[in-house]
Amino acid sequence: MTTTNNDSQLRTFKLIDKEGYLSSHACNSSILEDVGCEFFIGEINHNGMLINENISDLGLISPYEFKFFKEVTNESPSESSAALPEQSESQLPYQHLIDDCKTVDGSLCIHKEGVVFLWEDSEYVINSPEDYDNLINSIKVLQSLQKVYTIESLTN
Repeated sequence: MTTTNNDSQLRTFKLIDKEGYLSSHACNSSILEDVGCEFFIGEINHNGMLINENISDLGLISPYEFKFFKEVTNESPSESSAALPEQSESQLPYQHLIDDCKTVDGSLCIHKEGVVFLWEDSEYVINSPEDYDNLINSIKVLQSLQKVYTIESLTN
């Protein structure tokens, strides 16, 4: 894998060959357990290793293990051909996540359980992109409904 100047950005890789990754190194099963899902998020360091110190002190993916992963981007082929060059360079690959969090007044964080979405007083573990989309859409529906009463008004 070649590295570029964009390696200081958070990047997401989906595990596509679990058996290959697990048999590649003895510590990979504990790394997979620490990550908690098939999506590995981190930065690529100067050695070409994907790291995320919030999850593990060890590198998550070594340079020769990237063959077991596929990089996830939010860009589809039709979007990339239609986008203007200055727009694609200025937009972060995870900008839609930031926009969603702002829309529903929530936060995403990386934890040992995996990616966790924080909203109001609740935490939701995100195991897949579909889980994330379903959660965001559900929160948007809840926010669009008119609140009739609150718990505090019921107890008084």
